[in-house]
Amino acid sequence: MSYPPPGSPGPAAPPPYGQQPGQAPNPFAQQQPYGAPQQGAPQGPPQGYGFPQQAPGPYGGPGMPQGAQAPMPGKAKAARLLILVGGIGQALNQVWALISLISVTSELSDGPVGFLAYRYLLAAFWFIVALTGILLAVRFPQGQAALRASSIVWASVMIIGAAMGTMPPALPMAIVVNGLWLAVYIAVIALLTQRETGAWFNRPRP
Repeated sequence: MSYPPPGSPGPAAPPPYGQQPGQAPNPFAQQQPYGAPQQGAPQGPPQGYGFPQQAPGPYGGPGMPQGAQAPMPGKAKAARLLILVGGIGQALNQVWALISLISVTSELSDGPVGFLAYRYLLAAFWFIVALTGILLAVRFPQGQAALRASSIVWASVMIIGAAMGTMPPALPMAIVVNGLWLAVYIAVIALLTQRETGAWFNRPRP
């Protein structure tokens, strides 16, 4: 068996992977291991690929305040203030009505007992409703969904009472005053039914 003489060139080695035969090798080229990902190639689908991006909501979204630490929006603050004013005003009005009934009862010892009893019950009922509104306004920072629903029901009841106060034989001054209260309670419902207010009351809590 014959061997090539020493010093004679052997068979030509194959060119490096990716280099054409007869092309001079590039000394500055860096060889990548076979199967390694190329630099700059995307490693996966772009962010949001196949999923529509949604803007975060005002409460409970990414980077937004959550839970009980979320600040009360301005519309909720306005509704709370109106409820507090309406509750205090109605409570004072019923206290004045009870005092007037007591003075009338002392003067009319033989007056209509049934009518006076009805007036007492009516004044006591609206006084309790007024205290309920004050309690709702005090508990507003808790921001529970049931509290919002209760406040809407309370304002609806107050609208009925204010509307009854504008009916004959009401005095002109009573019609004006009850008309103003009617506007206040309608504004309470309008503020509490806003989307921003509802989102704050229904926000997730820890």
